[in-house]
Amino acid sequence: RSLIVLLLLAAFLRPVLTKGTLAASTSPKGTRASVLIVDTSLSMSYSHQGISPLARGTIAAETTLGQLGASDLANVILAGAVPQAASPEPQQNRAALRRFLGETQATTARADIDGAIALALEQFDALKGHDLELHFIADFQRSNWAAVDFSAIPETIKTVFVSVSADET
Repeated sequence: RSLIVLLLLAAFLRPVLTKGTLAASTSPKGTRASVLIVDTSLSMSYSHQGISPLARGTIAAETTLGQLGASDLANVILAGAVPQAASPEPQQNRAALRRFLGETQATTARADIDGAIALALEQFDALKGHDLELHFIADFQRSNWAAVDFSAIPETIKTVFVSVSADET
């Protein structure tokens, strides 16, 4: 029964497992636009052995940004009560995105994941000729993620789930 539940969950979430990297481009031209949605809900501040999921999430986001090519575009959206983007559109300035990540703090509110997805899709709408990637970096606590509508994400957008839960370490 557990296996059936896991398979249904995997089919529903459409996870993308990419060999070797978090953001491996399949485009021959190598141009992609990646939006990283980082969960900043209260559960991300829980410290297990001195390291919070938010700290692990920041490291995972910085690693993903570091794996992008020079011509690739990226943006970071913090999924708090009101989603907040580092920039109005994906950009090449990784230093600005890293600074934004460095200032990230967990909130006491539930994350608006659907709002963060809508914001990411708005940013993707203006882009033509890029491979699109949407990265979710979170602890995936049920209270925030059970009701998320992933069907809003077109199948043409590669979706990557990065768990930073203390249980995953």
